[in-house]
Amino acid sequence: MNQILKFLENKYFQIIFVFLLITYSTSDYIFDPLTHMTTANIFPGIAPHLELGVPYKDYWDVYPPGIYLFYYLLYFVGRDLQLSYILMHIFVLTFTIIIAFNLSKYFKNGRLIFLLGVIYFLSPLYIDYLMINDLIALFFSYLGLISFLKLENRKKYIISNFLMTFSFFIKETLIFAALSILVLQLLQKDFKNIKFSLIGSSFAILLIFIYSLYFSIEQFLIQSYLNKMQLFNFIEIFTRYSLLLLAIILIFTFFRKKRFTVSSLNLSEPEKLIYLHSLLLIVSFYAIGKDDGGHFDIPKVFATFFLLSILINREKKFVGLVLLFLISSYYLKINHSLFSYTLIEPDISIENFDASKQTGNLQLDTLNKMDNNLLYLYGWGSTSFFYNYEVKPYSSYWLVHPQILTDEQIFELKNDILTNPPLIIRYCGFDKDCPAGFDFSEFESNYINFRYLVSECYENLEGLFYELKSEACVRSLNF
Repeated sequence: MNQILKFLENKYFQIIFVFLLITYSTSDYIFDPLTHMTTANIFPGIAPHLELGVPYKDYWDVYPPGIYLFYYLLYFVGRDLQLSYILMHIFVLTFTIIIAFNLSKYFKNGRLIFLLGVIYFLSPLYIDYLMINDLIALFFSYLGLISFLKLENRKKYIISNFLMTFSFFIKETLIFAALSILVLQLLQKDFKNIKFSLIGSSFAILLIFIYSLYFSIEQFLIQSYLNKMQLFNFIEIFTRYSLLLLAIILIFTFFRKKRFTVSSLNLSEPEKLIYLHSLLLIVSFYAIGKDDGGHFDIPKVFATFFLLSILINREKKFVGLVLLFLISSYYLKINHSLFSYTLIEPDISIENFDASKQTGNLQLDTLNKMDNNLLYLYGWGSTSFFYNYEVKPYSSYWLVHPQILTDEQIFELKNDILTNPPLIIRYCGFDKDCPAGFDFSEFESNYINFRYLVSECYENLEGLFYELKSEACVRSLNF
């Protein structure tokens, strides 16, 4: 058994294994078209470059501003090219794993912990498409974490907290992990350097503020956070903060009991920070209510193994590894994680790479009328549609879905249609199998009867596209 464990911990074996695993896991999607979850981030981010509007004001969504800023800046380097997104994805994925490997070296038996973690991390259950914002956020968070551990003097506080705070502006599930250095400083009474951590975090906030001012979207950005408080039931989330409070109390007790930490666990300073970062990261998943699998769980994979590493010690190493394996298997859904590898269909032939955007064969007349005149109903695919055709939507509510729109916004859209009807509506609601992603029949009976509107005031242009017959018809209709 010891020989097997020693072989698994061999550095060269792990390098080859991880390289092959990355190659295999990415081979299933690396040349696939961008998904709607990615285009929903990219298009608002690069829209200013294309002179097609700005985030929030012209493209409402619930994503935080950092992800839009990320793509806005990336455009200067890679433009809007499929190849640039592929290369950036590989870069972010690879360096996140490299950083995780370096973090694992601070633990006893860290290489075993890393090996188990990376098998889960690369599972298609979690990562199965390009440029996942959860992955990008984790990259910045881990970059901040390793910066703190590797850099010296004041700059480590500034740089690390800047990166961690910026990760929160990319994915809000990292909110508590972004505070991990500050929390550790408070627990250790390192008041002398707290100001430098606050400076780093302030720089990240200032960057977002400058970005919003530059595009005059600060009012819309603030409103987006206010709307999210309503949409995602922040009152319920607030009650979950008790978990965070409990965690902080436990951590405080953990670090204050010097005899326990030094004599029993002998934790190093890096271990304390990595434990704390991992704990706060997982707590935030429960507090925000996003502990529901898929790409949402990407940040918590390595965090789980870092936390569970506390089970392993020299005297009972095998028992600790068994416990670690059993707990992580349950928490990270081992059956789904490993089974998803069997569903991979490698397709990495360069001949299959299509750099062009996925557009259909629409008539020229339809294409000419779409820009700033098209209302897309329904489905998450609307973001990919506008991205691929590079047209500005009729309304900032380019994705009509009650999950991301408040009642007030829905009725605002209805009033906009009454006063200034869209020239073209792409409508799939005549088909009961319309991929809306929600019960659109109930939506139409409660809010806007688009089926009635399209039937009475629009005529078929082609396929699912309908052209306005008369503005007067819309204004006279009770829909």
